[in-house]
Parts: sequence; C-alpha cells; structure tokens
Amino acid sequence: MFEIEYRTAKTITEVEVTESVELGNILRKETHPNDPPQLPETQIQQLKNLPDFFEIHVWLVRHNNLAVGIGNLQIMNVPDNKHMAQLNLQILPEYRQQGLGKTLLEQALQVAREANRTLLICESNDQIPAGAAFLERYSFTPGLEAHVNQLDVSTLETHTLEHWIQAGKTRAVDYELDIWDGAIPESELPAFVKIMEVMNNAPTGDLEIEDQHLTPEMIREIEKLQLVSGGKRLISYVKHKPSNQLVGFTELIWKQNRASIVSQGNTGVDPTHRGHGLGKWLKAANLEHMLRLNPEAKFVRTGNADSNTSMLKINVELGFKPYFAAIAWQGKTDTILEKLEAQSLSLA
Repeated sequence: MFEIEYRTAKTITEVEVTESVELGNILRKETHPNDPPQLPETQIQQLKNLPDFFEIHVWLVRHNNLAVGIGNLQIMNVPDNKHMAQLNLQILPEYRQQGLGKTLLEQALQVAREANRTLLICESNDQIPAGAAFLERYSFTPGLEAHVNQLDVSTLETHTLEHWIQAGKTRAVDYELDIWDGAIPESELPAFVKIMEVMNNAPTGDLEIEDQHLTPEMIREIEKLQLVSGGKRLISYVKHKPSNQLVGFTELIWKQNRASIVSQGNTGVDPTHRGHGLGKWLKAANLEHMLRLNPEAKFVRTGNADSNTSMLKINVELGFKPYFAAIAWQGKTDTILEKLEAQSLSLA
C-alpha cells in the first residue's frame, strides 16, 4: 500500500525535509555514486530563505512508512516564462514500474494547470534510462541535449591557469579583472543585472522558453539562497577600462559542509567584447582563487549544452570530461493530459 503526501515549501515539516533529503542521497547514488551526502540542515535553511517568487510543490511517496519516491514542481512567479513549470520525479529502482511515476505526474499536472502553466520542463540522464522512456511514454519531447562535465582537480594543470591569467593581462590591456567573494556590492548590482542579460544568448535548443530578465531584487533573493547555510560563491568579473563597463563574469559555488564538490555557474562575456581571451582569463582566475580558499575541492562540475562549442572548448582545455549525458524534455500540459486519459480509458 502506497501513501502520497502533498506539501508545499511553506507546509513541509523539518522531519519531512529530512526524509526527502535522505531519500535523495540514496537516489543520487545512481548518478553521483562517490559524492558525500547532502545534509537536511542545508535544505531546511534554504526553504526558510526561499525567494517569494519561487513556488515549490512536493509529493512524498511512502511504502510501509518508508519514503520510496518524491516528486516536485517548481514555479517561478516572475514576468518571464509564465507558461512554464519545472518538474522532477524520482522513484527508488525497486519501486519503479508500479505506476507511481504516473500518479505523481497526474498530481503535478493538476497543480500546473491550476497555475495556468502550459509547459512542463523535465530532465533525464543516461545513468537512468527509465527516465527518458517514462517521459516519452507521456508525450514529452527532447528539447536540449547536454552533458554534466566534470573537472578532477587532481588532474588540473596549474601552469595552464597561470598561462591563461598572464595571457589575459597581456592580451586584454584595456580590461581589468577582479573577484567578488560573497555578495555583490550594492554599487555594482545594476551593472551585474545588465551583464546577466548575456546569458540569454546561451543555447536553448528546441525548448519553448523565453529570455529571462532578472531584477536587482531577484538577484539579491537568489544570492541569499546561495549563501545561506555556509554557502560560498566567487564571481570573477572583467571591466572595460575606457568605459568602466562590466563586460564579463563567471561564478563558482559550493557549500562548506560539502566543499569537495564545486559547481561552475554562469559564464558570460558581452558579444561586443569577445575575441580578447576574456573567457579563459575569467575562468582561470576564478579557479585559482577558489583553490586557494577551498583546499578540500576535488571536483568542479558544470552543465553544458552539447551545441555550446565555444564554452566546451574552454572547458575541455581546462580538463573537464563528460560525467553524464542529460536531456531537457518539454511536454505540453494538454497533450500530457490527453495521454494520461487515453491510458486510463484503455485500462477501463
């Protein structure tokens, strides 16, 4: 007998958060077998500091009082992409093929439709083939092929970082590089909001999504979420000296209680300032600074669209290698509903 409990970010209890994190640690062994476990305390603090515009719906599946599956639907209540919601469904391997995924999808779909969301975005990876098969079954279509790529810090050639940093200083004489450790200074926030627009040039494949336009308030809310509970973030940035304009940045993020795993976040350079080696300079400077601050770092991970050849070239030269393949899928809510109803009729 399975029981499914529905919660939101505001109603989920700390005990339930702990259950979901412990379940996530078990599930993550399929894709990240050697990672240290995530801690419930971190998730609890993040939920307490969730931005007002970020809405989370959670379904926890239990069998004999044991958590065996989880689904969540994430909705961003912002002016952009008001048609979209992000879906994630996970079931322990021994409980798959028993209709739990379908039940979770039905419940998440109902909430999405009530919120007037017409498109669900979901991700699968090649470590769990059942995920892609499930999404195809319910009329999701592939939208963007990507990889999570990983740098093993023990293999990083520090002379490459030194060479790229020196080359940046020599080649980009009209530019200066510096690093923010933690919060972005208030005086620089408008410029950072502007340079973030460059991320709308990143490949999105066939995904039916709109450009995202962040505000200073949204940046601060996201920043608070990243830095809560021992979060660390470094942003290397480059300014064009003649205009004093911020023209490029890259970010690294990690948790002090899981310092061995570092996430490479966004990297962007204003198109009118490309061709000066700024991307390499930014990445090398940020990595070098991170390694000084975080000697426990073992792996740096980043997600890259397979079509983003310019960024992949830089990452490959640094030593990043494929960790696993991932696909972002999209499904129209009306089409998914039709599929679910047709399957119910065929079983009647």
